[in-house]
Amino acid sequence: MPSSSSPAVSRLLEAEKSADEIMLRAREDAERIVADARERAEEIRGGKGPGEGGNHEATGLRSEAGAEKARIERDVQLHIERIRDMAASRRAQAVESLVQTLFGQS
Repeated sequence: MPSSSSPAVSRLLEAEKSADEIMLRAREDAERIVADARERAEEIRGGKGPGEGGNHEATGLRSEAGAEKARIERDVQLHIERIRDMAASRRAQAVESLVQTLFGQS
């Protein structure tokens, strides 16, 4: 069996692993942002922050954190889709190369 498809398969697996790692880091970042916003909201509710309007600010912080989390998730999803598209293209090229090699159509 020709080894020309092996690097393509390896690249595909590396791209998928990279996409998974990016998604994990993005989730961790988003969770940290939400936790920070919740902590700040609790500080405001507990009187450690501004007096009047504290609940409004806390609600705004939660909303802001949620929007940031959603933005990060969208960005990561787009990045993963690009990586998967590139991997699929490379896999198709590897299959085509393998078929050409097997049938002597170089």
